[in-house]
Amino acid sequence: MTFDGKAFGAQIVDAVKAHVSDVLAPVLRRLDAIEARQPEKGDKGDPGERGLDGAPGKDALPPSREQIVEAILSVPDVLDEAVQRYLADNPPPAGKDGRDGVDGAPGEKGMDGANGKDGRDGVGLAGALIDRHGNLALTLTDGSTRDLGPVVGKDGEPGRDGVDGVGFDDMTCDVRDDGVYLVWEKGETVKEARLPIPMDMGVYRSDATYKTGHCVTWGGSVWIARKDNPQGKPDAPDSEWRLAVKRGRDARIPQ
Repeated sequence: MTFDGKAFGAQIVDAVKAHVSDVLAPVLRRLDAIEARQPEKGDKGDPGERGLDGAPGKDALPPSREQIVEAILSVPDVLDEAVQRYLADNPPPAGKDGRDGVDGAPGEKGMDGANGKDGRDGVGLAGALIDRHGNLALTLTDGSTRDLGPVVGKDGEPGRDGVDGVGFDDMTCDVRDDGVYLVWEKGETVKEARLPIPMDMGVYRSDATYKTGHCVTWGGSVWIARKDNPQGKPDAPDSEWRLAVKRGRDARIPQ
């Protein structure tokens, strides 16, 4: 916090004025009492003692009560000027900022304000429709309407003609070595689908490729593949082959 010389001088002046006012109060009261006791015109008062001779002057009159008071009260102004000149010639050194003061006690709670007026009811949506021009119109609960403008877009550009599909007239059945296929062929379009019909593929071979429905013999039994590329041998645990015909017992030859 920096030193404020002007504020410091003002504090001194206020203190001096207050002190002078306190000192003069009894004197002023006495002057008021003396003036109240002055004899009226025509009355002779008690002869007083002869005062000391003053310095000769030109028709000089004694100072009035107001002049005396004004002279005394001018003393603080003189002190004020002296303090300001002193502080200007002798500025106090800058000190460190003081610590923050302690917060004061909280003030009392104020009185509650007057209740506000009730607000108006809100407006909601009662209905909406798109008119024949493509504009969205809203109807509100207060009976008013709002036109939100067009919401239906313009027609898009026409698309290209699609490629003709294939039908039953374009389908053939093709029996191949690995199964039966349905084939649809029309122009450059060729589509086919294999039917999972059981088909004998001979004895199981680990290097062969099998598809769903292929039948193989293994260990004297017939097995059918349950999915394309079944893993493991037909009789292995968790096999992807299903047992179709189990091997029978060996027959006894009569002696």
